[in-house]
Amino acid sequence: MVNRIDFIDARFHEFAGLVPATPSAPTVTLLADPVVSGLVHLGISTVSIFVVGQLLPGIKVGGLMQAFVFALTVAFLNALFWHFLSHESFATVLFAGPGSILGNAILFWLASKLVKDVEVSGCITALIAAIGVTFVNGMIRFGLHL
Repeated sequence: MVNRIDFIDARFHEFAGLVPATPSAPTVTLLADPVVSGLVHLGISTVSIFVVGQLLPGIKVGGLMQAFVFALTVAFLNALFWHFLSHESFATVLFAGPGSILGNAILFWLASKLVKDVEVSGCITALIAAIGVTFVNGMIRFGLHL
């Protein structure tokens, strides 16, 4: 016979994720696949860039397709940037905190020079846009429970 306290304790641990739930079919999340996860995050970034482009006066995004190409360019530059910086300990320490926002602003500005129909008026606008895109990304991910 199961004690009531043991039953409640077991349910609490199950709810808190401390022990696996009762045996059932294995669950597979769609975002476990790195390709799907990357595409979802790219889509979220596209929407974020488009929203920030509509709200911020110093940035102009031609449309959703240009926002997608811009998000893809920023992702590519970001991968290159952090790949090279990860080998330098000073640069990693410098860009690990608030400097990462400055690094993202530089990448944002550089990507605007590479993508047609996306214009960023200056460095301060790029900084504000990078912060804005990060904020909107976070809000969308929070809303989607990602």
